[in-house]
Amino acid sequence: MPLHFSFKSAGIIALCCALIAGCANQPLTTETYTAANTAHPSTSPEALLSEARTATPGRRAELHLQAAQAYWDSGLLGLAVAAYEDVDISQLNPIRSSHWLELGLILGVTFEDTTLIEYVLSKTGIDLMMQQAPIDQQKSLALLMRDALLLQSKHIEAAIFLAEYRGIFSEDEQAKLTNLIWAAFSRAEAAKLSRHSYEGTNTDASLWLQLATNLRLKQSSLEQQYEYLKEWQDLHPEHSANLYPPLELRLLSQLPEISPTSVTLALPFSGPLANVAEAIRDGFLASYYQQKSAHNLKITMFDTQLKNIEALYTDHPDQQLIVGPLNKTDLEALATLDALPTPTLALNRISPLTTPINGLFQFSLSSEAEAEQVATYLAKNKLFRVGVIAPDNEFGYRISQHFSNALLDAGGRTIATRHYQNQSSLSSAVAQLLATDKSQHRARKLRSITALPLESEPRRRQDIDAIFMLAKPEIARQLKPLFAFHYASKLPIFATSQVHELDSQHNDDLEGVKFVEMPWMLSNSHPIKSELLTHNPNTARQYGRFHALGADAHTIASRLTLMQQLTNSKVRGQSGLLSLGDDGIIQRELEWATFKNGDAIPIQE
Repeated sequence: MPLHFSFKSAGIIALCCALIAGCANQPLTTETYTAANTAHPSTSPEALLSEARTATPGRRAELHLQAAQAYWDSGLLGLAVAAYEDVDISQLNPIRSSHWLELGLILGVTFEDTTLIEYVLSKTGIDLMMQQAPIDQQKSLALLMRDALLLQSKHIEAAIFLAEYRGIFSEDEQAKLTNLIWAAFSRAEAAKLSRHSYEGTNTDASLWLQLATNLRLKQSSLEQQYEYLKEWQDLHPEHSANLYPPLELRLLSQLPEISPTSVTLALPFSGPLANVAEAIRDGFLASYYQQKSAHNLKITMFDTQLKNIEALYTDHPDQQLIVGPLNKTDLEALATLDALPTPTLALNRISPLTTPINGLFQFSLSSEAEAEQVATYLAKNKLFRVGVIAPDNEFGYRISQHFSNALLDAGGRTIATRHYQNQSSLSSAVAQLLATDKSQHRARKLRSITALPLESEPRRRQDIDAIFMLAKPEIARQLKPLFAFHYASKLPIFATSQVHELDSQHNDDLEGVKFVEMPWMLSNSHPIKSELLTHNPNTARQYGRFHALGADAHTIASRLTLMQQLTNSKVRGQSGLLSLGDDGIIQRELEWATFKNGDAIPIQE
């Protein structure tokens, strides 16, 4: 993983430099970097640069490099980069060239400066610079190159680079190295893996790519991944992934031992939530029957509407995993316990717990998480000033406040928020949000004062970069034209998945609205979804999101041990890209989509 530092002062930078230098002799790691092995001149960097003005080309390049190193040691980043970029690398001898490469990568990676990284990697002879360096420095450079490529989102290239230089690392370092290689492959998109063609001659690297690609393409079925891995291991017993298997592959090879053999679905199969519970159950079972191959799973149903959820743990001590409850009241009851005797994947979410409960995991279709993803996206795309429009109810206030907090954390801010009560209040809410009502009021007041038939065109406020719209489809279809009517037709509008309903024929008025959505709702080609649509189309359309929740609950159930042990691991589910946080909450990263010609179209972001 690349370093993520946020330095507030030169003093802190200097301290971190000292820590980096102090860790120079540690074994293989990407958490610290050795400083370039440059002599530390006693003269100031300013004196070095002054001397460089009249020096010969070779000496000038050396002095600029020494000055860059001295500035870096002093925590003066901007000056270090400026001096570094003045180095004429063609004038450096081979050893000093490798120091130039190392210092540039340290600067670029530590401060996540992709422009500097691109500048460094654009130079020819990178491989030669590495090969001319001592072995210890080659190791440092290999790790830096991996992190530099990761910062450029070149995950496959980062993994292959480390695989190609695997031979310079000692046997004791190989296990850590293969974990770094696999971590880089794991961050690559499936489509990019399947399209990537390795043109090198390193067999080890080529087989790494083959393994990563095929396991990713089989990610919808853990059992298929297991079977492929065992077959691949038999074919390539001497490969580094076999000799020093990464943790994920080691756990995957133990799938029959670590996967639960019995699961209890603890849901309200009777009462007001019965239809939702049945949809979750159908999604869970459909996923199970599609993936069933390596081992059988005993599935038991428990109606939480009829029986106390706490009794489940005492009356059935032999169960290995509980999926549920769905009702928030039942979940709150479990949250009062210090620990759960049976691992439990609750299908709801309560406020963050002060202390996570051992054995309790929370997985839900959280609107708060969707609002947070929108806020993060807006800030990332420099849309820092946002207007919010939301319903005048508990849900509207809760989600709009969560959005505003997330936007503030990401560096933006909510300029104004307006809440609508019903359809008749939509126009006034939009006018107040965009301040066109004030513009019209000023015009009326001026005509009253002057007694003249003055003509004026209302203007909206100009301090809003984007709109966050929290609305159901029937309301959203009225709000979008109102924004155009109030002179905000060019303002980008963003929403949660609430704005999208399956198979709607009335989305023309939502043209251009961007929203986050689960993959299940954006594709009709998934076999589980197709089967459920064929079996009961009305239920599949009305409760499709809960089918996805159930399908992903099954996927998580079989992978829960892996997700617990593999920090930052992600699973591509039907409700989003899933990961397990330290607090036991399953995080969902949704896809982006937009309305185009009445259809919801997935977009790459």
